[in-house]
This record gives sequence, C-alpha cells and structure tokens, in this order.
Amino acid sequence: MPPFFPQVLLLFGGIEHTSALALFGRQPNTTLPLDRRQGTVLASITRFSTIFFTGDASKTRTANPGFDCRVDILHDLWGFCPSSVIAATDCGLAGSCVDSFSCSKGCGFTNSPLTTFTCSESGAPFCSTALLTLSNNVGPFTYLACGAGPSTDRYFAFTTTAKPSSSSA
Repeated sequence: MPPFFPQVLLLFGGIEHTSALALFGRQPNTTLPLDRRQGTVLASITRFSTIFFTGDASKTRTANPGFDCRVDILHDLWGFCPSSVIAATDCGLAGSCVDSFSCSKGCGFTNSPLTTFTCSESGAPFCSTALLTLSNNVGPFTYLACGAGPSTDRYFAFTTTAKPSSSSA
C-alpha cells in the first residue's frame, strides 16, 4: 500500500465532517457530524399545526385547515404549506421580499433562486419577518410576508411559559 493512502482517507473523512457542520453552520457548538439517518429524523419533525408567539402558550398561531406550518431546513425558511405537499422544499416558501422602504433592494435571501415577492398594497406595504425556533434550538428559520409595518416577530415550536390554568369560583 502506498504511504500516501492514509492521508487520502483522512482527507475524505475531513470533507464528510465539514459537510455535516455546514448543515448547521449557525450552531457554533455543534461538533458531532450528522449521518443520513439523523438528517432524516430532523426533517420529519418540521411539520406543526400550532406555533407559539414568543413561546407564550396563550399566544398561538395555527395553520388553516388543510395546511401545516412547515420548516424548510435546506433554505432556512418556514411558512404555511398544504398538508398534501410532502417536502417543505416544494412549498414555494418566500426567500426574499421587496418593498418601497428599507427593503427597496430586497430583504431576506436575495442572492438565491427562491421565490421573491413585492409588497405594494396600501394596507401591507412593508416587508415583515417572523422567525421560528424549533424545540431543539435549531433555527431561527425565516418567514417573510407583507405587513402594515416593518416588524420582526419571534415564534417557537414549543412553549416557554406555563399554559394558563382555568380556575373555578
């Protein structure tokens, strides 16, 4: 066996490890490489019917009937998608937004082939953002929409407060 053979194996092992870290590049403390099975498990927990504004159990945002809240891990996006669509990447979630104000040159993932939309209606002329964090602290994932003002809301796929209790008098 040539003396360079172990270095070649080490090089391929390093590339595999780098690819796994690139998937979760926003998580600097992630040190374990991911194999295909772990990625499949993560993808299967990215469909929700209800999420929580600031994690508050009393402030829910629920998908309309026939829709789910979906997370596109590949593109760092979330949004509402018909329940019949299997892969979140097939939902056509918006990656960038253009308005006549601070996002006049685009906000979001502007250098990508993702859907771009323009906010021009008088009641919702601004690009607004909603961020979603999953229960395993993966995220945040971005949802872009037109709104009455330029806002950024934070949602969680889990509650950070106790559910309100009902009391009897």
